[in-house]
Amino acid sequence: MDSNILRQPEDKSVHDTARILMLQSQFKEICRITDGLCNIVPLKGISLLQTIYNKNFDRAVGDIDILIFPGDKLQELIGRLKDHGYTPQFKYLQSPAAKEVKRKVAMRSPDVRLYSDVDIHTAFISKKFYNRYSGSFNEDALSRCRHTSGNVYFMDDIDQWLYLAQHACFHLFSKEKWIHDLYLLWNRFSGSDKEILKKRINQYNFRRTVIATFHFLHKAYQDFNPEILIEADTDKRFCLFLSNISESARFKRRTTVKYFHEFMFIDNGRDRKKAFMRLIFPPLSLMMTIYRSKNKYLLLPLFPLHSIGVLLLLTNFLYISANSKSTGKL
Repeated sequence: MDSNILRQPEDKSVHDTARILMLQSQFKEICRITDGLCNIVPLKGISLLQTIYNKNFDRAVGDIDILIFPGDKLQELIGRLKDHGYTPQFKYLQSPAAKEVKRKVAMRSPDVRLYSDVDIHTAFISKKFYNRYSGSFNEDALSRCRHTSGNVYFMDDIDQWLYLAQHACFHLFSKEKWIHDLYLLWNRFSGSDKEILKKRINQYNFRRTVIATFHFLHKAYQDFNPEILIEADTDKRFCLFLSNISESARFKRRTTVKYFHEFMFIDNGRDRKKAFMRLIFPPLSLMMTIYRSKNKYLLLPLFPLHSIGVLLLLTNFLYISANSKSTGKL
């Protein structure tokens, strides 16, 4: 493909269509690279381009995200991608311990004009803390993936909705496109699909995630009226808190909340406390992912400073949370 077409800002539609065609071509190349080694599940934008956006291409896509299984083929796949010009984005993820925590490796493309970076996941839910409390979602969602052709599988639609919902919750301050994706997917669901979704919400501890998603969907689309209603007072206070932090112009307070936003979506209060304790007193592998370094001699002196810093931020976060829920203000 002529790379000059990607430099035509005067015709955005041509530019966007050319980029999407390029992404699809790159995805097919990745399928060939992985063939015979592992199976892949396209995620996020590259998956949606082949489903709800397959006719109009009306969806911006940045990186190509894929999940591979079996996950123990990750290192060999990295080697194959290196042979095709890709390079690892973060050196700290060369550590097996850091890979185990992160469950994702980012590979830089060989030519930014013609290729996108590739994020390779070994789990659907890969957040450092949240993933520990989502039950068997990763395993069950993988077992429900449907085979299409070659070594390519697609997520079950209901699992994909839950997966994108948790992803949208971790991008409350940035990407509105995730909410639009969820809106379009929801409108494709039948009554029985929604009943299955209700069961999986409780089965995999997605209640807070879905409450937040419904809140922002209703805010963006007035015709969105889910059958799963937000009724409990605790649910309403949580939505008020989310609305306040997303609209707040106080950057420092938003930054504090963003630091702890992963914890907000853990359903059980006892589990949230466990997650906080793990952040305050992290193992070395977690420190590697937090500070993006595999240098043990640099990280070891940081442990006491890290714990003190987290406690100070946590105190500020709890104050913001309590003040927002009680007064409706930040």
